[in-house]
Amino acid sequence: MAKIAPAPIREDIATLDGKVDPRTGDTSTLRMRTNRVWVQWFTDQFNRINERIEQITDVIAGNIPLADADGSLTDSGYTPTTLPHNVHTHEDDDEGGTLDHGDALTGLAGDDHTQYLLAAGTRDAAKLHIGGAVNYTDFDADGVLTLHGTARVNKIQVIHLSAMKKGVGSPPGEGLKDGFPTYDFDNVADEEVFFSFTTPDDYNVSTDMSLHAQFFVDTAPVAAAGVAWVIEWKATAEGETIDFTAGTATVLHAHPVTTGTPANDALRLDCNELIGGAGGIAAGDLIQCRLYRDVSDAGDTFAGDARLIGVHVHYTGNKLGIPT
Repeated sequence: MAKIAPAPIREDIATLDGKVDPRTGDTSTLRMRTNRVWVQWFTDQFNRINERIEQITDVIAGNIPLADADGSLTDSGYTPTTLPHNVHTHEDDDEGGTLDHGDALTGLAGDDHTQYLLAAGTRDAAKLHIGGAVNYTDFDADGVLTLHGTARVNKIQVIHLSAMKKGVGSPPGEGLKDGFPTYDFDNVADEEVFFSFTTPDDYNVSTDMSLHAQFFVDTAPVAAAGVAWVIEWKATAEGETIDFTAGTATVLHAHPVTTGTPANDALRLDCNELIGGAGGIAAGDLIQCRLYRDVSDAGDTFAGDARLIGVHVHYTGNKLGIPT
């Protein structure tokens, strides 16, 4: 294969090759000068390659930084400097380095990539900590996610009317609103429904749950009035006896009905019943509920049906679920 030199060298060769040297009268001297051009070109290339190899060797050895003090990449005209071990290195003390996130701080193993920051600002090989000291996310060594503080999320579990059983003695009436089913609780008797659900796996057991009863009235009252909703509930763990006749908790909330007809007729109303459960309900518990309208309560003053359209449970989630 023919040798191809850069354009300037090719021009020198073309100028010299085959010409008569006026000083000697022959072409041999010109050929020697042509060869010297080639030798010089290859020498220059060889020196440049050696220079690059030395630079790479220095970077690997930690003798020069990859960037200047201003953050710009070091150019080819570098001045070799020494990178202090306490700036950043993946070496441990035995290799002469100082780990900025490893055993130099906490006495952990020398592999700094397994050292993680904890809420208190300390390092741990077992957890990855993201966030502050109060509001943060933890990833355990096995990958399990746990949320803390405001990193936790609000979750909803919907209880459809079709999942409820009407009471035998005092059932609510059944109706429709624009084709959607309703349970209609009158103001004469304590009409009731029963339903149950299982505590979600992502439930934060140190927090309370609340039950929201969504309802409306056909005609808004002129004067202030309310509907008294009561939730009676009990949590039963696996292996415990199911018995709703004892050990239940009861929460009552008289929810005001928005006044002003017809502007506020059929207005959606949400009655928030705080079930509680912090420390007393565990993930996987069976939660049994009895929801009824307490017409004898002093806060139940609305003269008409309270039409239930749905129930949902609000809770705080702090994980994706139970680890496998």
